[in-house]
Formats: sequence, C-alpha cells, structure tokens
Amino acid sequence: MARVELTVPSDAAELKRIRAFANAVCESVGAIDGRTALQIELAVHEAASNIMEHAYGGCTDREITVEADASDNAIEFRLYHCGKMFECKAPRPDPSPETGYGLYLMGQCMDEVRYFRAEDGRACTCLVKKLHTRGKKRCGMEPAVEQVGDVLVVTPLTESLEIGNADEFSDAVTPIIRGKNKVVFDMSKLCFVDSSGLKAIIWCIKQLDAVDGDLKLCGLTEQVRSLFEIARMHKIIDIFDTREQAVEAFQKK
Repeated sequence: MARVELTVPSDAAELKRIRAFANAVCESVGAIDGRTALQIELAVHEAASNIMEHAYGGCTDREITVEADASDNAIEFRLYHCGKMFECKAPRPDPSPETGYGLYLMGQCMDEVRYFRAEDGRACTCLVKKLHTRGKKRCGMEPAVEQVGDVLVVTPLTESLEIGNADEFSDAVTPIIRGKNKVVFDMSKLCFVDSSGLKAIIWCIKQLDAVDGDLKLCGLTEQVRSLFEIARMHKIIDIFDTREQAVEAFQKK
C-alpha cells in the first residue's frame, strides 16, 4: 500500500475524521478482519487524543499529521506533532479509571507503541499492528440483531461463550455494535461463560466506551449470573432480568 496521510487541527472535533481515516486505511489493505480494524481505529484515536490533551495542552489550532503505510506483515500509523515530547511508561495491566486508560488501550490494541523525534524535529507516536496472512474464514457466531427504538438488542445464539469461540464472537459482534451507543446483550441462550467469554464482553464494553456508548446485559441464567458476580462484572455493567427492563433503562437516562 502506498503511504497516505491526513493533517488536521488539534481539535477534539477532528477525532471523528482521524478514526474514519484509520478505518479507510484498514479497508484498503483488505486482509484485516473487523476486530483488528477496530483495535487499530481505537489506538489511533487514543494516540491523537493524547497529543491534543498532553502534547498541545488543549490548544485547538495546532496540527497533527497522521501517516500510514502497510506491508504484507504489518500496518503502521505515525502521528506527528510539534508539541511537547512525551514518552509514556508501559501501560499497567489494571489501569485506574481516572488516568492511563487510553495508554492501556493503545498497548492492548497494538503490537508496538513507540515514541521518537523525527528528522524534521517533530515528535512522533508510532503504532504498529502485525497482520496475519492466513485467509479470512467465515465466522459462525453471528448473533440475532433487533432494533428496539434507538436501542440495539444483540442475542448470541450459542449455548456457551468460552475460549474456543470467544474470538469468533468478538469478530462477529464488533461490526454490529460499531457506531452504536445504546446496546443490550440478551444472554438468555447462554448456559456457560468462561474467562475468555468475560474478556469478550469487556472488549465490547471498551468499544462502546470509546464512543460514549453503554452496554447492558439481560436474561442471564443463574449459573452465568453467578460467574459474573464472582468476577465482579456486575460492578462495571448493568444487568437486568428481562430485555424490556434493559431497554427501558436507556430511556430513563
């Protein structure tokens, strides 16, 4: 892929353009699945947001240039700016809700995150994602989807969400919830969820958080709900007995 670039003002209103640019680059590469594309889009968003907030101190009239190119093995984004040079420490495995979450997401989403100064003096945040060259296989985890007013209700149609299918579930759900901000997962058909399944749910929460969205769960069996309580998931996500209760909760906000 030929090198492409986008230059925008350091205004938070431009983050939508930056995400669209990252998504367009991923689509042009072609061999990137939906989950990987969203990881890249999220990491580029967080890197740009960090530059706006920390390197430029909130100034909205400076410039950020995003460059991207790809090889057979990796895709690379470089974000250049003329603000304060900063190098962040390695993301913590358990970031606090108040600080460090963006850095944590960048580290989780990308294979490499580097900071350096370019030959022209500009500071650069470099994000690298390794690509898998194997053929893309069809995902067999497509859920049922229903729009209830302005709320998207997603129902996994599998009896278990575990290590053997959690990645497939994430791949199937990611493009469905992309751009949505009110989502309910109807878990009534699930009889078993393991730690990998919990991670898949957390992944979805993070995607919605990135666009100021929210995820609510409903219909959990006693066994699945018990696991969520053991993992303290009920502390970070609203859980309702019925679909109607979950949808109505959005209307009360």
